[in-house]
Amino acid sequence: FITFAHLFSWISKIHDAQTLVFTEELMLLSDWLWYSKELAKLTIHALRNISFDIFPGEFVIFFGPSGCGKSTLLKIIAGLIAPDSGSVAVDERGSSIVFQEPFLFSGSIRFNVTLGQVSSNEQVQQALWMSSCDEFISELEEKDNTIVGERGVSLSGGQRQRVALARALASKRGVLLLDDTTSALDPATESVVIDRLNQSERQMTTI
Repeated sequence: FITFAHLFSWISKIHDAQTLVFTEELMLLSDWLWYSKELAKLTIHALRNISFDIFPGEFVIFFGPSGCGKSTLLKIIAGLIAPDSGSVAVDERGSSIVFQEPFLFSGSIRFNVTLGQVSSNEQVQQALWMSSCDEFISELEEKDNTIVGERGVSLSGGQRQRVALARALASKRGVLLLDDTTSALDPATESVVIDRLNQSERQMTTI
């Protein structure tokens, strides 16, 4: 059974209570709310009636409280989640996404940027500069050949985020998706990264 207090707690966390669907009728008895079998479906629409155009080269920021659908929107643009309806048209060069908690392989910084793909040294260094990786790489004995360890254990959270950003930049996609990518950076470093992205001569759309 379930109490009214418990059910109300669940409903209060949902933007639109009308999205709750039950298979069996709810019964009210002595000020307690019981249900006969189970809550069969709980449909939550993180996003609804979204429509917008972003033009090539634009720098767009979506902001809002936690849980409002920002990450979901980026995952839909990246093709990681299929929308229930409608369509998403993205630059033919595709998109690359950088998450708040990036994954790094146990190889070198350079490998984590290129993922084994053929890239010129100039391309790699440009990506490392734009992501402000050059600032901490210059202090490493092996530079970008430094082995980072499993999941980048030898790097700080901010350094891992910057390496993941460099990887996305090196992929040469048309759309760069940043999901709270600079959360672990100090304000000064974050400002440097944003300034360098804005100075980029690439025709890259950043969201």
